[in-house]
Amino acid sequence: MRLPPTWFDGLYEAERSLWPSAAESFGAAANRAPDDPRPVLAQAVCLLRQGENEAAVVLLETSDVLAAVDPEYRESVAWLRAAARISAGDYMGAESAVKSLSARRRKHLAATVLFKSGQWAPAVSTLLDCFGPRAGSR
Repeated sequence: MRLPPTWFDGLYEAERSLWPSAAESFGAAANRAPDDPRPVLAQAVCLLRQGENEAAVVLLETSDVLAAVDPEYRESVAWLRAAARISAGDYMGAESAVKSLSARRRKHLAATVLFKSGQWAPAVSTLLDCFGPRAGSR
């Protein structure tokens, strides 16, 4: 698939930390390629980066292209929805956003929530559990 010029504008702007402009460029790319989830996801990342957490949540949860995303993108979309919810302080919403994720990815989310809430020891323990059984444990 050939990338529309607005993709390059968005990438160029993001590389230079021009987040509002990058978000606009990715939004324009999404309008030009309404069946492609990538510009919507990139726009959401730009919104998150500039602290527009609620706007990112709305975009991720109301986008038609993301509602019907191909299986190859489902886990990425669910993870980004959860990250946006965490950034917005909605931990319960984040938990419901990841029901389709693997157990390992759900543990990773739990560790992130624990880190964000300042619970460092349980966060580290949960994060280590993401890597599987510990040596010497059964």
